[in-house]
Amino acid sequence: MTEDTKAKPKSRRAEPIDKRTAKNGKVTWTFQLDVGTKPDGTRDRERFTFDSQTQARREYRRISSEVAAGTYAKLLDITVNEACDQWLTGRRGIRRITLEGYRNDLKPVRRRMGGKKLAQLTKADGDALVDFMLSEGRRSHRHFRPDSLMSQVTDFIGRHPEGITADQIKARFPDKDVHTCLSGLIRDGRVVRLRRATYVLAQPAETTTPAASGSSRSRSAPPSPRSEWWCSPTPIRGHCPAT
Repeated sequence: MTEDTKAKPKSRRAEPIDKRTAKNGKVTWTFQLDVGTKPDGTRDRERFTFDSQTQARREYRRISSEVAAGTYAKLLDITVNEACDQWLTGRRGIRRITLEGYRNDLKPVRRRMGGKKLAQLTKADGDALVDFMLSEGRRSHRHFRPDSLMSQVTDFIGRHPEGITADQIKARFPDKDVHTCLSGLIRDGRVVRLRRATYVLAQPAETTTPAASGSSRSRSAPPSPRSEWWCSPTPIRGHCPAT
């Protein structure tokens, strides 16, 4: 086989990236890709623009690979608050107390980045939210609404350390679904059932000192179901008090 008849190596197909120059002289690099299908069945073709050719090439390869693998997440031009509203609207078939819990859980997110658009969110934004929830978020109760039924029932039960019955709570809130509310408070570890149909607030674990048995070292009582919520690892619903 002569040199002329040898198969030539295949060259990489040219990527459909175009150079554009604006009237003010600014140069950008742009390309179009089909990123999915619209609700009406037509293809969803999106244009991407970058400041450098290197960035455009890198993003073209990444996005086209994700589209082919079915893992591409389209950046939506809506705010975090709007996305939260849409997500809550889609939670159908759940109990009212569960929906209220979702709303409370999303309050730190709304407060810190609610006005940002989803397309503008960065990894740094997510890291900052996680850091907040692992520090101040464990101590801050600001995202709980004091006028919510759960807060009002918790406050009412707290005024009766000896315990209060479900009938008394129902009499205090005659037009409210207090039984569902109590179930949610027990599930969250904020209230415990003292005895049948009688409730008290959950308390933190107490430190006990053993009787004169040869050791003067104090030891902590083992955690009980009524105190586990106090320092729950969950960053939103479980809050550790500041020490």
